[in-house]
Amino acid sequence: AMDVSAVSPLQSPSGSFGYDINWPQCKGPNSADTIPLPGAPSYPAGTGSYTIAVVGVDGWAIGSSNPCLRAEIAWAQSAKGTNGAPYDLYMFLNSPTASDTIDQNGPSGTCAEFTGTKQATCLAYNYGYNSAQIAMSYAASQGASSPMWWLDIENDICGQYWSCNKTNNSLTIQGAIDYLHSEKATVGIYSTAVQYKDITGGYVPSGPQIPIWVAGAYWTSPPYPASYGYWPPSSLAPYCSEKYAFAGGKTWLLQETPGPNNYPFDPDYAC
Repeated sequence: AMDVSAVSPLQSPSGSFGYDINWPQCKGPNSADTIPLPGAPSYPAGTGSYTIAVVGVDGWAIGSSNPCLRAEIAWAQSAKGTNGAPYDLYMFLNSPTASDTIDQNGPSGTCAEFTGTKQATCLAYNYGYNSAQIAMSYAASQGASSPMWWLDIENDICGQYWSCNKTNNSLTIQGAIDYLHSEKATVGIYSTAVQYKDITGGYVPSGPQIPIWVAGAYWTSPPYPASYGYWPPSSLAPYCSEKYAFAGGKTWLLQETPGPNNYPFDPDYAC
């Protein structure tokens, strides 16, 4: 695999902080408005200035678009950003189910023409490819575009969001990566080493080395007030190591896992 440049303009400077948001930060299930978000002018308690902004375009792949995406992009554009890439986008991914129809046709062919394993692999790849196309199209319809897209790969109880066939799951992920690459996006993966291995068996995608966004890091002060009693950011260094990486990738971002304070935002830290 080609190495991701350590000086990629899409990689935030080490030590940068920010937040990721999605539909849970909308005012309601179908609201185009958001709750108060981190940063000026509101600065909800405990949040401060930020340079990382990651915005989700959907809930679970198909049929669950983020209704307040446009408003969240307006928030994201007020991030200081880095080198002309002020925000990243992310999309959820899962396995196709029997009721899905977007997987029937695509780069792997017309799946009804196949049987058995070949049909299953056809459906898996097409679903990932077409899911990414739908997510990018929806984002564009809401005025959202980014050279950096993340695939959210989580929930590793097989048979729930992901099938128990790790080969097919890997094809779905590769399909999404391939579509986004065809649109000249840089593609990273959000997960944990444990969940990613449970879902894919440790699949290393073809193409450029994958940037990694590791979930489950400590909460720290900053960005949270000292009164919260969290660890200092220096405690995050181990999460940036290869031990926590997966997919043959290089860790760019960490997501700090919510603490016991019902805080409605996930902070992100650049390795």
